Amino acid sequence: MDYHPLMTRPLFVVILAAGVAASAQDRTVGKTITTDSGLVYKFTQLGNGPQPQTGDLMVIHGIGTLTDGKEFWNTRTDGSPYEYTLGVDSVIRGFSEGMRFVREGDRIIITMKPELACGERERTGIPANSTLVLDYEVLAVKPLSFVKLMREAIA
Repeated sequence: MDYHPLMTRPLFVVILAAGVAASAQDRTVGKTITTDSGLVYKFTQLGNGPQPQTGDLMVIHGIGTLTDGKEFWNTRTDGSPYEYTLGVDSVIRGFSEGMRFVREGDRIIITMKPELACGERERTGIPANSTLVLDYEVLAVKPLSFVKLMREAIA
């Protein structure tokens, strides 16, 4: 599994993700949406691929910055997209919630307040209590069966 600076643990842990599937009105390029949790997102590109379901593997390019523009993570310059299993991989709350709104081919900018990000914990390149701005492009959504997922986790 690839590294993501916002993972809470390197283990596969089933989590409950906040949020519901985005409605048609939420899928407007340039429209800023704020969820009940305070997550802010806007699409910069709309795809027409499948919307991921719990257990699906998502292949994502991501750029993470602080509000001052300082970059702490970039899969494009690292040369390796991030792979994330929706609702299974243990990640920060804002990432988990934001990935519930996308489809394959989408590009979305997600801004998350510290409570949805790392909170009081420091991470490499991320000071404690930081608001994060994440620019994600969903390259692929690959359905995975639960059995195959468990076999890979055990291996």
